[in-house]
Order: sequence, then structure tokens, then C-alpha cells
Amino acid sequence: MTCIVGWVDKNKDVYLGADSYATSNHNTLVLDTNKVFRNGSFIFGGCGSYRLLNVLEYSFKEPKRKANISDMDYLYNYFITSIIKLLTKEKCLKEKEKIAGLDGAVILFGYKGNLYGLDDDLQINKTFKHFRVTGCGQDFAGGAIHAIKDVDISIEEKLLTGLRIASIYNNTVGSPFHIIKMSKGGVFKRFPIYKE
Repeated sequence: MTCIVGWVDKNKDVYLGADSYATSNHNTLVLDTNKVFRNGSFIFGGCGSYRLLNVLEYSFKEPKRKANISDMDYLYNYFITSIIKLLTKEKCLKEKEKIAGLDGAVILFGYKGNLYGLDDDLQINKTFKHFRVTGCGQDFAGGAIHAIKDVDISIEEKLLTGLRIASIYNNTVGSPFHIIKMSKGGVFKRFPIYKE
């Protein structure tokens, strides 16, 4: 029901893009609710529950960061703890075999010039390559972006191409498409909405 695409450029600017479809039981809704958004020093994009995305966008409060700790120390020891507490309080976590998780959701997020994934089991992982995709359209979008990753076009166009290809071959992905960007220094930009 989703396609989320992420990219980190050579300047450590992080981009996230998303479609606008919500699907269930062979029904499709085109929603005005963004699947990519900013909250504090983070940008988020996710697939799965819109409730989870709403909580991250409107209820998450970025934990204070102590001086002289690494990004990973902060993410593993403060950020994820805060996320788990909030999602537990808001009843957004599902328990499987006595382990709490996101019930199939995957969140991509940008923080301080890096692209990370928050997977179903609440593990945080840093993207090794300069792009990552998730959601039902990930195979098509990932293949399309990989094929044009070295082509001299804007990053927005690369992400849009991935989203467009996913929407052609996967009926749970569709426009309008949203793209956002956060610089390593925290400057945020929302690009115009792309309607097909």
C-alpha cells in the first residue's frame, strides 16, 4: 500500500519521497495525509499504519541529546527508547511471540546527514548505499532508482522515477507523490506535490 524512497547525497542531504495511496481489501483511497514529514531534527517516511505515522508526526517529542555522544549512541539509547515509550502509550506496537514490533511497518528516517531504517522489530540500521526503499512498491522503485543512480538528473527526479515506475507496476502505489529534504545542518525543504 505504499512506496517510500530515500536518498543521501554527497553533501549529506537526506531526501524522502512517498506516494499517497492507502489500500485495504482491494479498495484504494488517495489520501491527503503525508507519509513523509519533518519532526524536529528528523525527517520520517513510513509504510504501514497511518496511525503510527500520525503519532510520529504529531506526538513524538525529540529526546534531548547529551553532549559528546555519537549519533548511534543517541539513536540506540535515547531516540528508540523514546519511540518505544510513545508507541506503547499510543497502542501502536503489536506483540508477536512476546516481542513488541511495528506490525509490518518500516520507517525510513533522516538524521544529521544519514539515512536510517527503523524495521518491524524496532532495530535501527544505517543505510550503507546512498538510497533505500521500502513498502509494497520497493522492488520496482529500487530497481528503477538503481538503474538511473549515476544518470545526471536531480535527486528529486530519480526518486520520482522510482515512485512512478512503482505506480505503473504495483496497483497499491500511486500519485500524488511527495518529496522532502533535510540538510545535514537541519534546513528543511518540501518540494511541490507531483501529480500524475
